[in-house]
Amino acid sequence: MTENRTYISLKPKDVAIAYLLLRILIGVNYFNHGFTRIFNIPGFVEETVKELADSYFPEFLVRINSY
Repeated sequence: MTENRTYISLKPKDVAIAYLLLRILIGVNYFNHGFTRIFNIPGFVEETVKELADSYFPEFLVRINSY
């Protein structure tokens, strides 16, 4: 049996541009999520503690990680 496979050849420049765009997209996402919470840190912490009240995480660990 013979196999007919077609391989996609990507140029290094195209891979670098795709990687750059992915990094920018992820960076903007992290920035937006952090920026919306930075001005209301106590509210964010209390909401997170309330959300995780029924989980197995101790409250003091949730508070430390939320801050």
